[in-house]
Amino acid sequence: MFCPKCGAQLPDDAEFCSKCGARVGLVSQQQTDSKPSQEVIAPTGARSLKCPSCVKPGTLILGDNIPISRMSTGGQVIGISGLENVTKTFVRNYTGEMLRVQASGILPIELTPEHPLLTVRRSMSPHRMGEPRFSSPTWRHAHDVKPYDWSKMSGDYLVVPVPKGHFGVKEMNLQEFTNSRGFSIARAKGYPVIFPVTADTAWLLGIYVAEGYATKKEIAFALGKDEKELQDRIMHIGRMLGYSPYRMNKETTTVVGIPSRILARAFATWCGEGAPNKKVPDFILLHINKSLVKSFFFAVVEGDGYEHEKRDVRNARIATTSRLLAMQLQLVSARLGFHLSVNSASKKKIGTILGRRVKLHQKFEVRGQIEHGRRQAIKSVGEFLYTPVRRIERVQYSGPVHNLATEDGTYLVSNAVVHNCGAPISPKFGEMFVTCEYCGSSVSLGNDGWKSIDKHTMLPVKISSQDDLLKEIHGLMDRGFLHRHLQESSTLEEVNLALVPYWLIPVSARTSLVAVDMAAEVGTVATTAALAGIMGGAIGGGNRGFGGGGLMTGVLLGTMMGGGGGFGGGQGNSRAYQMDNDYNFPIVGLKALSEYQPKDYLFNLADRGIFDETKVKGIKVLNGDIGEEVAKTQAKTLVDQLQSEKAHAAHHMVQQLSTQSDVGEAELLHAPVWFARYDHKNGKIVLVIDGNSGGVINSIGL
Repeated sequence: MFCPKCGAQLPDDAEFCSKCGARVGLVSQQQTDSKPSQEVIAPTGARSLKCPSCVKPGTLILGDNIPISRMSTGGQVIGISGLENVTKTFVRNYTGEMLRVQASGILPIELTPEHPLLTVRRSMSPHRMGEPRFSSPTWRHAHDVKPYDWSKMSGDYLVVPVPKGHFGVKEMNLQEFTNSRGFSIARAKGYPVIFPVTADTAWLLGIYVAEGYATKKEIAFALGKDEKELQDRIMHIGRMLGYSPYRMNKETTTVVGIPSRILARAFATWCGEGAPNKKVPDFILLHINKSLVKSFFFAVVEGDGYEHEKRDVRNARIATTSRLLAMQLQLVSARLGFHLSVNSASKKKIGTILGRRVKLHQKFEVRGQIEHGRRQAIKSVGEFLYTPVRRIERVQYSGPVHNLATEDGTYLVSNAVVHNCGAPISPKFGEMFVTCEYCGSSVSLGNDGWKSIDKHTMLPVKISSQDDLLKEIHGLMDRGFLHRHLQESSTLEEVNLALVPYWLIPVSARTSLVAVDMAAEVGTVATTAALAGIMGGAIGGGNRGFGGGGLMTGVLLGTMMGGGGGFGGGQGNSRAYQMDNDYNFPIVGLKALSEYQPKDYLFNLADRGIFDETKVKGIKVLNGDIGEEVAKTQAKTLVDQLQSEKAHAAHHMVQQLSTQSDVGEAELLHAPVWFARYDHKNGKIVLVIDGNSGGVINSIGL
């Protein structure tokens, strides 16, 4: 398997990456089919890639239980692995289409089209009886998700995780809800300074969420006069905790109060204030002991809902004005093995109460079976719930969008698992895993690699102005003694920038040759000539007069003495050589520019990314008219010639030479190219300059 963060190849049973240290236990290929692969698969035909993208600022994030626009680094979210830390946040402006994904039993999800959702696909024929089977969870971009078609048994299900227990607390310290003086007074008077976490106190928290409220001095519960059992149980738990609860009858209700300033602050913090802000405390929602979770849940049902039988199966229905509470109760029920749905119960914003028109809070219903019974649309599979996608709507949006980077790469939106981040990424061509520089997440191109997207890339423009170009040209034209002041003595006639198409042809060339080892032969000649010259000088008595033999005499003497050197010396030793070279050979894709075909030039391919014409506004993009097969043939011919030239440059006398070349799949690259034409003493000089690196692609007349 591969690390989802850095892409390193790892043993199948690895839990942590040996290269970057990331946890990879979730992506082990040996885990059950219900485990996701933690790879973002690039959409087919994509012209650009982004690290999983964004949602609207008001999107509620479970964990810190606040809108995503208020999340900060160090905060916490619920993801596929449980409670995780937020490592980064970011926001960007967005104008365009948002997708509104509606699945059975969860609130709608609104996100940008490229944002990945964790999905499964069902594999069962329409006539087959029994439980369906599902594919392994797979990340799909929102625009690749398909509504489930019941008639054809095809489409996608979204994945809702069953949260794992995280907390094992047996008591909560109340000290943080008062100052040091208040805490000392409470201890001195024997007031409780801890809150035990038991089945009874979990029930008390649940009934508070349903029917309670906090004042500055106490927590109170507004109950019906006939709800004697609830009243008595609250009184009993209050006394058991060490408080002095009371009961007070009003005109239509009975109020049960537990006086305690500290407890009032604690309940308001743990469970929220006001009906639209009620929530499940994290230490209950994610408690290891499910009996506590169950006690809390059924307290909420007693207070804000009811139980009933439907087709001989127990059902529950809870009404609330808190979106957060509705979403949390769905996860609570998932922990208990139920499949409760969350639906918006009312869209009215204005209503009438006691004859007055008032602004109404939106209502939500959490409802469904609370015991095993007839089949439901939502399916429970291992550690996940699978819910079928019903419909996908397209809506226009203009404004900020937000995203998060988290430790495990996931968080929940409407309880469905989504991937994090959203920053643009620039992949290097040929990589199977593309790592986001912003958050370190990995995008996989799938089993087909780059075949799954267009084979069309581009280089960014780094030399964007004519002034920068002329500075580069000045050094080129004035280089060397013969070129002194060449640019100053030339007239610039035309200069323009365009994106030029090149076919990048991978060519692997192996050249076998036989050549004379002339380097050793020349060394022998030089040594012999030097010795003979010394001897000739000694015999002739110096460099002047009749006897001054000098170097030539030495060479002749050396030859007469039998030396193999001299101008007609020996033939040297023949040796066999082999040259192996790999090229990404650029073939200009436009016939009109074939005279500027590069000979031995390499583009800086590390800079390239997926072709996106919007990144080069104002620059002319040239269309090619040379096909891929023609470019491959031309590349093979030019590589053969280049290999021959390199062989002759390395060896003075090549006796035999043959080249075998393997040509791979081509890629179309648009590169920024400057064309500068000069007149120099009625002669033409044309320079073809790489607008990315500043290198000379070709030149004429220089």
